[in-house]
Amino acid sequence: MKQDLESYQKSVQQSNQNQPQTKEQSTLTCSEHSVFGKFDAFCGRIKKILRLYDVIEKHETLLKSRMEGLLQEEEG
Repeated sequence: MKQDLESYQKSVQQSNQNQPQTKEQSTLTCSEHSVFGKFDAFCGRIKKILRLYDVIEKHETLLKSRMEGLLQEEEG
């Protein structure tokens, strides 16, 4: 995914350099930082969410094994 982002960023830079700037034409412009900087922050948040799911999954397994152990003791 990082390679795709870098490739896209290069194409945006080339596109911006090749566009003629005239006052008559209105084009959508925004800074690279606002696009790619926010994308990096978004990727960081996604990584945190994935780590959170890993922690929940590990604790869920622990909880299930403890519950199974408790239930077996009550039956015996």
